[in-house]
Amino acid sequence: MNVSDIMTRAPLTVGVADKVLQAVTLMRERQIRHLPVMDGERLVGIITDRDLRWLLGQSIHGGGGPQAEALGDQVGEVMTSNPVTVAEHAPVLTAVDLLVEKRIGGLPVTNALGALVGIITYVDVLRACRELLRGA
Repeated sequence: MNVSDIMTRAPLTVGVADKVLQAVTLMRERQIRHLPVMDGERLVGIITDRDLRWLLGQSIHGGGGPQAEALGDQVGEVMTSNPVTVAEHAPVLTAVDLLVEKRIGGLPVTNALGALVGIITYVDVLRACRELLRGA
């Protein structure tokens, strides 16, 4: 089984110049936790719900209330640059290894030309495992 078999195709993205508030709103409305960040057609980063909780001062370790001024920042100022990615034709096990080793919840998926074609998250992996277990 390859990454392309279980990934979410054409994921929602934000632009590097978009405001953090746009990313927060999109994630809340669509109930997602990871947004690839694009500069035109080029993947340049990723922003996650964990990044946003930390940025807004709501980390699991405390740290005060929301930092409202951060909502006006550009996504490019707060994203994780050069995100870990996985190739669409890589085995799912490769993606699982990256998710576990890097302690991350999602990976942008790229094609042979390096273009973003999807995203694979731990939820996608669990869904695939569920289907395999049901078939056993």
